[in-house]
Amino acid sequence: MNEHSFIRSVHRSLHNNVTKWKIHDRYNGGVPDAFYMGPTGSLWAEYKYLKQLPKRDKTNLRLGLSLLQIEWLNLLYEYNHNACLIVGVEDTAIILLEKQWTTNISKQYYMEHCIPRKEVAEYIQSICLPDPYDVKSQERAAHSCDQPT
Repeated sequence: MNEHSFIRSVHRSLHNNVTKWKIHDRYNGGVPDAFYMGPTGSLWAEYKYLKQLPKRDKTNLRLGLSLLQIEWLNLLYEYNHNACLIVGVEDTAIILLEKQWTTNISKQYYMEHCIPRKEVAEYIQSICLPDPYDVKSQERAAHSCDQPT
């Protein structure tokens, strides 16, 4: 798997009510990889995919964030926009928020805080959509037939 296929797998898991934009901007460096929007909010996300974790627990991950990417994420955060860095390894990920992308992340920290890849989509949906139970009840109501009484 690579970063592109990791992002695609997350996008396939998203609810249809989440608008997703995979950004590829050749003219403005540092722009996050994706933007998500729904009825209750929006989220900017930068993705980094690592082929494998370091061997030692104390070794920091080499995320490869450019200065422009850090600047974009910091500005989004400072302007009160939802922004995150999603670091994927195999079928797991860690979501870094609130300038955590500026700190060193060790293998041990990753292992203690990583989530299954499918939960990345759930996190995005928690920002963009109402409570999941409300979404399910809205879907049931939309698909139910009104019976005359």
